[in-house]
Amino acid sequence: MQRKRGTNHADWYFFTCITKNRLGVGKCTGMYAQEEDIFNAVYRHLKVYVSKHYITDVQYKQQIQQFNYKIYELAQNSEKAWSNAMEHYEQYVRGEINKAKLRSTLDSAHEAKAVLAEVTERKAAYEKEYSIFRKLLSASGKHIPLNEIMDCVEKIIVGAGREIVVKWNTP
Repeated sequence: MQRKRGTNHADWYFFTCITKNRLGVGKCTGMYAQEEDIFNAVYRHLKVYVSKHYITDVQYKQQIQQFNYKIYELAQNSEKAWSNAMEHYEQYVRGEINKAKLRSTLDSAHEAKAVLAEVTERKAAYEKEYSIFRKLLSASGKHIPLNEIMDCVEKIIVGAGREIVVKWNTP
């Protein structure tokens, strides 16, 4: 769709489908929607999204604290596993243990590292989700302009009956 000014350079805008102009009436009837209607739909959909995904500051802080505790615990386990793997490697070099025992210890160390990385990634994803939520919350209360949340909008669909649906591009 493309944005156009109302007739006689009026102080209002609308969006219209350009397919009708390019490919003819058979491909599109020339659907249009007033900009104000689209903005209102975006705000309605924002309020629904925010209420459905609401995260309080307390919930966020508690979740981050849990992640931090888990990451600390897993980092210690990973460090111990790698220290143990190094000791086993030295024993292997001296001929005190076989290759299967060394491989088992190395596999455990790699597994501990992978678990730590996975929890760290989950924490980062949660922080990103919360950041997006806070931005959408601000926009729903009209504290920031809609153009600041356009990276969160996947698409806006105007149906044949002029119903407007907003699809969010969020985690």
